Amino acid sequence: MIKTRGVAHFSLPATEIEESSEFYTEILGTEISEKRENIVFLRTDNDHFMLTKSDEPIKPSAGDETRCRHAFWVMDAHCA
Repeated sequence: MIKTRGVAHFSLPATEIEESSEFYTEILGTEISEKRENIVFLRTDNDHFMLTKSDEPIKPSAGDETRCRHAFWVMDAHCA
């Protein structure tokens, strides 16, 4: 068995990649590492994720067959 030590990155599909990029940077405070034609690489602390251009919106619970979720650790501004 291979023992994993963390996640290098994961990707999130986005129909509006620029708008989604603004949400993650301006609202969640992530940083853009790199931009390509259909991909935006983002970083939060030591974790990385990508927004990838998708022509179709994701269906989070399409007939309860597929679950699509992601979560971020956040710190309450009052605790900083």
